[in-house]
Amino acid sequence: EHDRPGRETNLVEVFSQCIRLPLLDEAFLNLIPAPFACAMALSKDPTEVKARLTGTNGCPQRLGMTASEMVICFDAAHKHSGKKQTVPCLDTATGRVFKLCKPPNDLREVGILVSSENDIYIAGGYRPSNSEVCIDHRAESDFWQYEHAGNRWLPRAPLLRARIGCRLVHCCGKLFALGGRVYEGDGRNALKSVECYDARDNCWTAVSPMPVAMEFHSAVEYKDRIYVLQGEYFFCYDPREDYWSHLVPMSVPRSQGLAALYKNCIYYIAGICRNHQRTFTVEVYDIERNTWSRKRDLPFEQATSPYIKAMLLQGKLHLFVRATQVMVEEHVFRTSRKNSLYQYDDEAEVWTKVYETPDRLWDLGRHFECVVAKLYPQCLQKVL
Repeated sequence: EHDRPGRETNLVEVFSQCIRLPLLDEAFLNLIPAPFACAMALSKDPTEVKARLTGTNGCPQRLGMTASEMVICFDAAHKHSGKKQTVPCLDTATGRVFKLCKPPNDLREVGILVSSENDIYIAGGYRPSNSEVCIDHRAESDFWQYEHAGNRWLPRAPLLRARIGCRLVHCCGKLFALGGRVYEGDGRNALKSVECYDARDNCWTAVSPMPVAMEFHSAVEYKDRIYVLQGEYFFCYDPREDYWSHLVPMSVPRSQGLAALYKNCIYYIAGICRNHQRTFTVEVYDIERNTWSRKRDLPFEQATSPYIKAMLLQGKLHLFVRATQVMVEEHVFRTSRKNSLYQYDDEAEVWTKVYETPDRLWDLGRHFECVVAKLYPQCLQKVL
């Protein structure tokens, strides 16, 4: 039935890769029919067992058992050329550095999302021009999903509207692409359009646009609602009602800040004020109480030009910080950059350094985006 002879030829592979033999009771093994027992005996080859059985109880490690939470740096500079990009993955627990397959078509400034199911998506962006003087990039509508086991990007239905630097948010079981920018008509234009992706149907649909166009905004999800912040604007979107409402804005309006959801609150960190001055202000919005509160400023010096990214790692709020130091040695200016990870203690309002990248790690460049996801080391290329 169902080509049994042909299927039995695959018994050895099935037993060796899919069945955790050391966990089976010996009495149960004695009841297995001879063809199956033969296949199981073949799958216990000593050399194969030594190579594969690295998990507990002498069992082969399943892919999910090897997952490690890593910091992924998109748009990072390549080791040998600042014009090329690479995607290093930092395992802060072990100090190892891996490399993720870079986005197709060398896409830059994509919208990035790691869903609650650990799916990684990228959307939009632009392809770098060969021209040295061109600064206006054509927006793309590409949409890709990362396949962990194959370390590759799989195409999905493209966006309805090409956009650079959009924000991707997972809410109510769907993905939302919000805002961004394009270079059209009279130059650089921010977008207010929003679209929704249904993975089941693999299609995008337009929904109500944001009240104002935004390109340097932040967006987070909380209890089936999307919160969008930028400067003096603070909006809440209800996907079920397809409706935008206005909320009380932050007390120190600024753009290009960093938003992170932590303990039912939205932390809005640093940013650029109206006078174009950089600030290390930290404000917290209590969503349930609908109130803002001010926290201690970040403990960094302006002289080090810190480049900061916020993230949740191991359930804690962290900052990934690249600090730049300029030294003079024998009348020669030398620049050094150090990447560090700081963990936040919300009770003491203190940031503590918990990790530094290896000294051998190359310069990641001027601008990169950081997200956190669980990755499988054996599926990645090890760098350091």
